[in-house]
Order: sequence, then C-alpha cells, then structure tokens
Amino acid sequence: MLNAKDASTQLTRAFSGRWARGIQNEFMKRMDAKGIYIPYYTLQNQLMSLIRAYAQKNNIKDFIALWTGQAAGNSKRASTEEIIKGLIAML
Repeated sequence: MLNAKDASTQLTRAFSGRWARGIQNEFMKRMDAKGIYIPYYTLQNQLMSLIRAYAQKNNIKDFIALWTGQAAGNSKRASTEEIIKGLIAML
C-alpha cells in the first residue's frame, strides 16, 4: 500500500464476483488477460475464499485482495491517532 501510485489500482471482480477497486496484482492481471467469465458474487466469493485465506496466511500478495481507493498513492505510515487527528484537522 505504501508503495502504491494512483495508477496502481484497478477495478476487478476476480476476487469476489463484485466490482471493487484494489491494488493490481498478478491474479487480477491474469484474470483480466484471459477474459474468462467470472461467476456472480456468492459463487466467486466462495471459490476464492480458501485461496485468499491460504495467501493471507502465507503472505502471498498476488492472491490477496488488496482493496483500496483511487488515492492509494496518498497512503502514509502513521499511528491511528495521527491519522484521525489529521482527518479532523482537514474539517
């Protein structure tokens, strides 16, 4: 996330069957390149659940859904307190 640029994200249905924006990884690239049919939400989400769990447990980033917004490039490392204070200061 901290290395992401604004162009690092894309919309995909590959992980859950629903449209969501995440940091592009190898799984998303391959699913898009193949142009295969992705099942609807509940089925695709079930099919991917064991793969996502395994990838998270073993830190395999190319099979983890790294959800983020378009402004991922604005991410920074900070404590929760610092982030909340920064958001409040923007109001």
